[in-house]
Amino acid sequence: MSLFRILIYNKLTDFFSATHRPYRMAILIATAALIAWGANHYVQSANHQKTVNHIVDKYGENMTSLATEQLTNSVLNSDAISSQAIAHTIALKAGISSVIVYDNTNQILAQSINPITNHTSVTHQEYTAPILSGENIIGSTSIIIDSSSFTETSHSITGPLVTLILLLYILFCFFKDAMQAKQKTTPDNNLTPATVKNQKILAPAKSTLTNIQQEPIIYLTITVHNIDTLYRQLNGELRQQQMQLLNRNMQHAINLYNGKKLIADKHKIILVFNEHGENNIANAIYSAQLLIALHQQCSKSLITMSGLIQESSKEKELNKTLDNVRALLKDQSPYSSHIETEMIEKHQLNQRLIYKVEEPGSFSTEITTLKEHYQELLDNQLAQLLQK
Repeated sequence: MSLFRILIYNKLTDFFSATHRPYRMAILIATAALIAWGANHYVQSANHQKTVNHIVDKYGENMTSLATEQLTNSVLNSDAISSQAIAHTIALKAGISSVIVYDNTNQILAQSINPITNHTSVTHQEYTAPILSGENIIGSTSIIIDSSSFTETSHSITGPLVTLILLLYILFCFFKDAMQAKQKTTPDNNLTPATVKNQKILAPAKSTLTNIQQEPIIYLTITVHNIDTLYRQLNGELRQQQMQLLNRNMQHAINLYNGKKLIADKHKIILVFNEHGENNIANAIYSAQLLIALHQQCSKSLITMSGLIQESSKEKELNKTLDNVRALLKDQSPYSSHIETEMIEKHQLNQRLIYKVEEPGSFSTEITTLKEHYQELLDNQLAQLLQK
């Protein structure tokens, strides 16, 4: 359940922090209005039904009382003709489906059915009362009332119309939101020189958006340092427990930050972040920090690991990248995460990261921690996952 809450929180945060926010806020407001209207309609319908039931009960009691008074003499004299006439008169009253009169031996003395009412209705309610002569019971009467006849009023089109308008408005906003998102991620090849100049002036202010729009492919290489030692010193069951813990934590990091497992063997796992419309760089950083912290702070974990984040480009080949990784990871300390040095300045990651300053020309830079706001969000996710 905690993982589900984290996923929902991330999706909602991403949804309402987009640049085309107005339409998304309109969707939220329209949805809230639709829910509020539906809840109000439900409460009003429930109150109305409760009132109708009360009215039907009172009506049924009054009709049975009237019937017993009028039928007393005819039932006392076993006058079936008079009883039938009285029953027929009562049955013709509004909402009454049928009237049955019984004598003192519980045999039907008279019966009348209203031909107008709906006799197949499932809303029939029966009301019975004894017919008295002094203190003696000389018979009884049973009246069946169709309660649906009390609710048959002209149907208003206001409710369906409001629902239809709100649903159409929500669909319209979704369509406009999708169109704006497509326009913002589609490069414009017909820019005028003035537009290009303005874009260069505004570039620093839009650096984060630019990085998202470029959508670079990011690789995260996770190296397990002590896997050989664990295989030698642990029995089969304990080794399996450690591998299951690794797979579970890996799946958390992948699900939360839209990664994909590219390569996996005994010593290393390579994840790729290449989702369209996602901030792949940030997702790779958060995924690495979360995965390493899960193993570092989990009391059941014996695995030590480190991570390296790299950006793919046309000039690089994956085999060459892996060669660089193998050479670099020999010097990495357990529970550390590194990032390709040139990525920090290229994508202005100093706004998100706190890192160690390496020597000029160094291939990678060690990430110390995230900036305060980002680290707080990561700590909240970590705390919820460790509770499971």
